[in-house]
Amino acid sequence: MNDTPDPSETQPGAQSDRFASQNLRTLSDVRRSSDERIVAGVCAGVARHLNIDPILVRIAVVALTFVGLSGLILYLAAWFLLPQDDGEQSVAADWFNLDENEPQVRAIGLFVAAVLAVVAVVGDSGWGLWWIGWWVLPAAFLFWLFVVRPRQRREDLLAASASASGATPDAWSSDPDVLKTQVDAYTAAKTAQVLERKRQRYERRRESRALWRLTLSLIAIAIAVTLILDRQIGLDAPAYIVAALLAVAIGCLIGTFWGNPGGLVGLGLLLTVALMLASAIPHGRVGEQVREPQTVAGLQSSYEHGIGEFELDLSGFRKPSELAGRTVHINAGVGQTIVYVPEGVPVRLDAELKGGEISAFGRTWHGSDNDVTTTDGEGRALHLVINQRFGDMEVIRR
Repeated sequence: MNDTPDPSETQPGAQSDRFASQNLRTLSDVRRSSDERIVAGVCAGVARHLNIDPILVRIAVVALTFVGLSGLILYLAAWFLLPQDDGEQSVAADWFNLDENEPQVRAIGLFVAAVLAVVAVVGDSGWGLWWIGWWVLPAAFLFWLFVVRPRQRREDLLAASASASGATPDAWSSDPDVLKTQVDAYTAAKTAQVLERKRQRYERRRESRALWRLTLSLIAIAIAVTLILDRQIGLDAPAYIVAALLAVAIGCLIGTFWGNPGGLVGLGLLLTVALMLASAIPHGRVGEQVREPQTVAGLQSSYEHGIGEFELDLSGFRKPSELAGRTVHINAGVGQTIVYVPEGVPVRLDAELKGGEISAFGRTWHGSDNDVTTTDGEGRALHLVINQRFGDMEVIRR
C-alpha cells in the first residue's frame, strides 16, 4: 500500500485549481430535467444545476414574468437552447441541425436572451420590438406541435421496433421473412406506444382533476375576498385578475408536490396576458363619450375613457375667460380624443401618445412615443394634459 501523496495535490494552489475545474460550471452547461418537469423542465434543470429547490426557481420565473415579461423571455430561450439531461439534443439543434456548432449557438442565444430580459426590466422601451415575440412564439409553438413533435414520435417508434427486430430504424430488409418480423415489431411497438400515451394521459387527468377543483375553489375565495375589499376601500378591475393569478400560483406550487399543474400554467399565462391588457388600458367608458360643460362648475379637472371616441367640447363655454389658468387632465386608452376650445383663449397642450397621430393648431405629429408640448396664444392659458395609448388626438378651435 502506497501512502505517498500525489505531488499534484501537495503543490500550492493545486487543490484549489482542481476544485475550480470541478465546480466552475457555466450557464450553458445547464440541462433541462426530463423527470421533474412541469412544462419543459427548465426550472428543475436550473435548480439541479444550482443545487436549490425547484420551487424557488419557479417563483423567480413567475415574478420576473410580471416585470416586462423577462421571465417568459428567459424560460423560452432556455427551452429552445438547452438540451435535456437524458441525452436528447436541444430544440434549436434538432430544428436547424447545428451539430458541432450547438455550444456556440447556445452561448450566444442565452446571452442575447439575458440582454433582452434586462432591457425588458429596465423599461417599456425594451418592448419597442414587442410585436416580434407575438409573431415568432406562436409560430415556433405550432412548428414544434405539428412538425417536430410528430417526427420525434416517429423516430422513437422506429427505434423501438428496430430494437425488437434487431434492425436499424431506417432500414427495412428485402428478405420477406425478416421484413415480416420487422413489420410485426413495428406494429407491436406502435400499439405499445399508443397504450402508454393513453395510460399517461389518464393518470395525468386523474391527478389533475382534484388539483383543478382545489385551484378553482381558491380562485373563488380570492375573488370573493377582493370583492369585499373593493366595497370597503375601492379597488381597480385588475385587482380581481391579480387575485385569481395568485390563486393559480398557489395551485402550481401545490402541483409541484402532488398532481399535474401543467394545465394551470396555461391558465396562469392567460391571466397574465389579461392582466397586461387590463393594466395597459385606463379604466373608463367603452364606446362614445361626449362632454359639453358650459360653466366652471360643470368642468371636471380630469376625465377617463377606455376604448372608443371621447369628445370634450368647451366651445360653448358661457364665459371663456374663466378657462384661463385652469388645468384639465384626460386619460384615454385606445380610440380618438377630440377637444374643442373656444377662440381667443390661450391654450397650452402637453400630450403623450404611444402610437398614432396628434393634431393641434395646424400642426401634426405622428408615429410612436409622441411627447408634444405646444402653446397657442399669449397670456394665462388653459392647460390641457392628455395621455393616450393608441389612436388619434385632436385639439380644434371653434
